[in-house]
Amino acid sequence: MAIKHFTTTANGRILDPAGRDFRVIGTNVNGNAMWGQKNGRESSSVRQDIELIADVWKFNTIRVVCTLQFNHPDVWNRIWHYDDIDAIVADFTAKGVVTMLELHDYTGVYPLLEPGTVNATGDARPVSLYEFTDGWIELASKYKDNPYVWINIMNEPSHNNNDKEWVHVWREFFKKMDGREYPGTNYDKQLDVDTYYYVHDYIINALRNAGIDNLIVCDENHYGQASFDVEDPLGNGSACIYCGPKLSAKHKNLVYSIHPYGWTDFDKMKKYADTMKELNLAWIFGEYGPMWGDYATHQSTFNVLTIGQTHNIGHMYWDWSNDPMAVVDKDLPGIIGGWGWEIDCKDGTKPKNLSWYGKLLWDDTRGQLTLPLSRFTMPFLVNGDFAKGITNPWHNHGGQLQISKGASHDGSDCAQLLAGNNFTGQEVDPANFKPGYSYVLSAWGKVSFGASGDNELVFAYTPTGTNDENQAAVLTFNASEWEHKETTFQIPADVKIAKARVFFFRKDDASATDFFFDKVNIRNA
Repeated sequence: MAIKHFTTTANGRILDPAGRDFRVIGTNVNGNAMWGQKNGRESSSVRQDIELIADVWKFNTIRVVCTLQFNHPDVWNRIWHYDDIDAIVADFTAKGVVTMLELHDYTGVYPLLEPGTVNATGDARPVSLYEFTDGWIELASKYKDNPYVWINIMNEPSHNNNDKEWVHVWREFFKKMDGREYPGTNYDKQLDVDTYYYVHDYIINALRNAGIDNLIVCDENHYGQASFDVEDPLGNGSACIYCGPKLSAKHKNLVYSIHPYGWTDFDKMKKYADTMKELNLAWIFGEYGPMWGDYATHQSTFNVLTIGQTHNIGHMYWDWSNDPMAVVDKDLPGIIGGWGWEIDCKDGTKPKNLSWYGKLLWDDTRGQLTLPLSRFTMPFLVNGDFAKGITNPWHNHGGQLQISKGASHDGSDCAQLLAGNNFTGQEVDPANFKPGYSYVLSAWGKVSFGASGDNELVFAYTPTGTNDENQAAVLTFNASEWEHKETTFQIPADVKIAKARVFFFRKDDASATDFFFDKVNIRNA
């Protein structure tokens, strides 16, 4: 008797093996020791939390992050391993929890074509497309008779980074294959979606030919975010939208997945959802979540849950135990925590320590979430004093922002932006800034030595209906001794703010020195 698998329908629905509508509500989990941590717990396996995940939280899906390769510098998860995947699959699927296996090997890039291909930095990537495909067949074949195992081919492929080796390798491949050429020599959006289609079609075809009929999940490009353009929704900015109709016409039972951490524009997310619906593509939010103190991820989470209700779209938060996506309110050192296993009631009654997001998630797993959703409230600015010895949620591009212990004007910790052409900042909640009201921006700052060019602390906002960012307040620091500065600014009475941010910008002639700052604050005037 043939195994009945999950299926997708012509109108984009997901059906379970019994033919019932299935809406994903779940969490990402580690295959074993993710990022070298033991699940944030005393054990090395997420299996210790199976009752919490399946019976208490009532998640119906987990996404198990794992990898084929271990010791390669281009692989984010090179210290991960998955030696208990069989047990994870057995235990969770026995409870009727979909167990989505996902290979994280090629985050931000695509597989190459030959083993040992050397990238721009001289590192050899040991697993080619063909080896990667063989690895998938070996792994997935073990579960081809278990419909509750789904296959998530690869995590967040591609990014428009021109020094990534996939760009020139795939340019040459398509030119040799059929004479296809692309303008310029660097990253190209059409090259991106063409590579996306070829790689996914190749792997899916191989899996299906091997008799593996499990439902297959395909992540969006651009680190899972897509470069979706609301003015050209069917263009080549989204690989799922551009390639999905062709892939789904050729292969049955595909689900597409987007990871919208920074999609603060609700209309953009709605347009994406409407476009996927028009194309009759089944899809989910495979990763998302509100990072501690980060306005953009909170607003994007609000949008995800709203679209989830209005369009009946599933979602999986990142993650159960190893990132600052707080589902409970807990002031933990290093803001690592607030995890699902830290709830204060584990008997199925609603916990009392759930965060704003945790409350919504708890209701959603029980079919009790209703619109309109309660909105979160963010402070004017988060972690301006660096008192916990952490930099979140200030952006830390390339690891250039660090904590300087005891170096502040008062002997406390402060932030140190290392020399170079780098900057840091954070998005802030635009709802806090009312038309016609005045506010004060203040901070302490100094440079590492001597006189330098200007280091500027800026409050900037973008009015609703425009793309024009206005710098409402600027503080300038260029002395080697600590200075305290502040300025008052007013939001025009006829302006409603759509976006706002605070950031330090370093002029070129200031880039030779480190910049120290502390006690950054915004308050009502």
